[in-house]
Amino acid sequence: MLTQIILEKKYGLHPRYFECPPDLGQMFREAQAALLIGDDALRALQNPPGYQMYDLGEEWTAFTGEKMVYAVWCVRWDYAVQYPENVRKISHAFQHSMKMSTEQVDVIAKEAARWDIFSKDFLKNYFLTLKFEFGSEYQQGFLTYLKKARRLGAIEAVPKLIFI
Repeated sequence: MLTQIILEKKYGLHPRYFECPPDLGQMFREAQAALLIGDDALRALQNPPGYQMYDLGEEWTAFTGEKMVYAVWCVRWDYAVQYPENVRKISHAFQHSMKMSTEQVDVIAKEAARWDIFSKDFLKNYFLTLKFEFGSEYQQGFLTYLKKARRLGAIEAVPKLIFI
């Protein structure tokens, strides 16, 4: 949806979208452009194959002036009301995981580097760039994203968001 918002609203493009495995060679056999996310995008950056590459977060901020939210954990209100202890436990587990991840970034980067093409230093630097905040600027960026997704018909309505 982020790609569609940027291509259609920023650049005035209306491509045909389809899903396929995250293999650039295969993707470019069927398309003139491709979207890679996560580790697949990082791998492509390690060995740039000569394509023009864009960072969607940078594109979003340049287009809207808003902060980009890459991931958010959401719970339906009715579930949160019915099972508040479950929500609290999961929230605490995420907070604990984040704390441990930041405290143990060297160990995590070293272990992760054993299983991928990325060096320990690359992974450590990448992990240290991740932001785990969700203050008012990020909340506003997320709401802007939802409003734009709504205008493109991806969601029926922008839900009322209550942040914890």
